[in-house]
Amino acid sequence: MRCLITVLFCIAIALNAYAFSNTITIDFHSPHSFRVLFSELKIGDSSFGGEASVSVTKSQGYFIYNVDIRSLALDDLMLAPIEAKVIKKKGQLIINYAKSEDFLIRGKMDYVKNQVDFNVTVHMDMDTEDFRGQVKGEVVVSGPFDHPALRGKLFVKDGRIVDLVFKESSLFFNGYYPNLRINNSEVVLLEGTTYLLDGFVNAGDFKSLYAGLRSSAKEILSVGQWRIYNDAGDKGLSRDVNSRLGVRLGSDTSGIPAQRQLGTELRFRVRGDQFLKYRVQEDKSILGFEKKREF
Repeated sequence: MRCLITVLFCIAIALNAYAFSNTITIDFHSPHSFRVLFSELKIGDSSFGGEASVSVTKSQGYFIYNVDIRSLALDDLMLAPIEAKVIKKKGQLIINYAKSEDFLIRGKMDYVKNQVDFNVTVHMDMDTEDFRGQVKGEVVVSGPFDHPALRGKLFVKDGRIVDLVFKESSLFFNGYYPNLRINNSEVVLLEGTTYLLDGFVNAGDFKSLYAGLRSSAKEILSVGQWRIYNDAGDKGLSRDVNSRLGVRLGSDTSGIPAQRQLGTELRFRVRGDQFLKYRVQEDKSILGFEKKREF
């Protein structure tokens, strides 16, 4: 995806363009500023081109680099401008921020320990030949320069992957790029049918990624916008009204299994994986909190 490729591009620049084949020209304007022109700069089969302006200041013995990247193109796709503030502190480069309208990167690189530690958040609309959707999520990059580990989560709304059109999807992953483990993930089609995603994919090859996701998908029986859930042995029907509000029709998951009763439960996502729930059943009503990833 464009967001993941762009993030990897920014990280690779900070890592002195490790594994790049490239053409780079540096034009010094003064001892405190310079311009970098690059073309045919590659990650895998993708080619980058553009220019960056860099100004340098010094404070308390540390060098501060303010970077402005413009005219950035991935093959024939123009990317949003990137601004960054980087502090060189002894054996470390501290990424105060590297941001565009699509993402934000914070973290550091330790050249003494040869370690990286980045946190990347993305929030963007994408529309390419093979992918379309509103994407948001978070990626953590950590470990040695030449083989860092990735873990994160991406959420897509109103999406399309090649010929698969869907309402929404959640993707939880971890591994060493490009080989990632997908688990506890799902895609919900327009009519409400839900597929579980679980397996290994090659994130460096989009066609392979798509084929891997399709081959690992397992259908959950759905009726319109309602779907069957299975939670610690209890089953019922659930429906998402919107991103925060959901409804469940099923058994009570608390108490003695033999004494559990059917009921209706209204669930409101307070934040993250925390829910406020109100449950009505034959003999009582319950108001309480629950910590769970999704309903």
